[in-house]
Amino acid sequence: SPAMFVVTLPESADPSAFAQKAHDAGADILEVRTDLTPNVAAFKSPLPILLSLRTESTDLLKVLKPTYVDIEGTQKVTLPKGVKCIRSVHHYEDTPDLDALEQEAFDLIGAGADIVKLATKITSYEDLKVLDALHERIPETQQRCILGMGPRAHSNRMLSPLRNALTYTFVEEGEAAAPGQVPLALHLLTKHCKQPKIFGIVGGIGMQSKSPLIHNTLFSHHNIDALYTEFPTDEIEDALHYIQSIGVRGISVTAPHKKTMLQQCDDADELCEQLGATNTVVFDAESARAFNTDVVGIADGYQALENASSVCILGSGGVVPAIIAACKQRSIEDICICARNEQDRQALAERFSVRSSDLHGLASETPDVVFCTISADVALDLPEAKQGATAIDVRYGKSTAFLESARDQGYRTFDGSCMLLHQALAQLMHFTGQKPSTSDLDLLFSLPLRFHGKQ
Repeated sequence: SPAMFVVTLPESADPSAFAQKAHDAGADILEVRTDLTPNVAAFKSPLPILLSLRTESTDLLKVLKPTYVDIEGTQKVTLPKGVKCIRSVHHYEDTPDLDALEQEAFDLIGAGADIVKLATKITSYEDLKVLDALHERIPETQQRCILGMGPRAHSNRMLSPLRNALTYTFVEEGEAAAPGQVPLALHLLTKHCKQPKIFGIVGGIGMQSKSPLIHNTLFSHHNIDALYTEFPTDEIEDALHYIQSIGVRGISVTAPHKKTMLQQCDDADELCEQLGATNTVVFDAESARAFNTDVVGIADGYQALENASSVCILGSGGVVPAIIAACKQRSIEDICICARNEQDRQALAERFSVRSSDLHGLASETPDVVFCTISADVALDLPEAKQGATAIDVRYGKSTAFLESARDQGYRTFDGSCMLLHQALAQLMHFTGQKPSTSDLDLLFSLPLRFHGKQ
């Protein structure tokens, strides 16, 4: 049977209104936790209620008349007839070894669980292997819910609807009831999946990526049996070993792993070799091949480059080589890197045969396009804007101080969204062979990504 989506009632929410919102968003069950809302009164709900007993009191059993009850461990609780029993164990600090988890699962089964639930903290990708193996130790006929907690658990959560009886999720940002949950809207994009090919993004442990929304939207739109998740890590080898062990077909790569990931690949396209970095890797049975779609994302994403003759790039970070390559693809020869770090900017200028200066030198430039790659969110004094001059901040998702000051100084402004979406469409082709279309781009621009400047 298909997995059911569980949304948890927050502490301060109006129970009836929240239940209706969850129902309308596509949730199947409303969870009420006695530690979050111990004094909730009876309320009207369009969803069946799952009551999670997290305090000693069982008074809400009579008040709410739940369809499901979640009991911690093997403690004895008398349930009304017809109520389904979930028995759960949570490990908030680590993931025990496989044999210990198997024993816990069978203890819960022995205590009469209709659904066994085990949730553990994922501290490395080896922990995810343990949870994957635990599925194999539990009889196929036994309903289960095996969940990881924490940022490294993203793939476990995304695959939950295919493996678990219950998938815990949330409707709006800030409503997650446990670390690692992913939004209901993202799960719903994968409802067509049966035996999906797995793709994902590798980045730093604190990354906040829109790529799962973008790629799962494209997979859903084209009815491709594929799923896209996150693999955050500080140690590329830890994540890569797990990625290859579960047969991931391709990954996007973001900071800080673009250079180190290239070193792990067996083959690379010309752009990767030129730039010394990859943002796209495709795996087959025997090899990993690297591509770079950042360049096409920039070259195709910003129409201002089509007629530009001069470009200034502020900063000397990892994306600068891709910007230079994109400008040269557009036959722009007058390119200047303006950055504080003299050694880095001069090394880039020499490597790519462009000019460089410190940030003060920006005042004497007359660029058609200015790219800001500086990580600090600061307003900058730009040269007087020529007619049609454009300022682009490669960050996306919010209006930055740089964009606001550039707008005040007469520049047309864009954030990094155009680059993000165009490079994602190029990745779609590498990942699945699906040739992107204009309708795909229109679809992506309709997503709630907080675009600043659409073209």
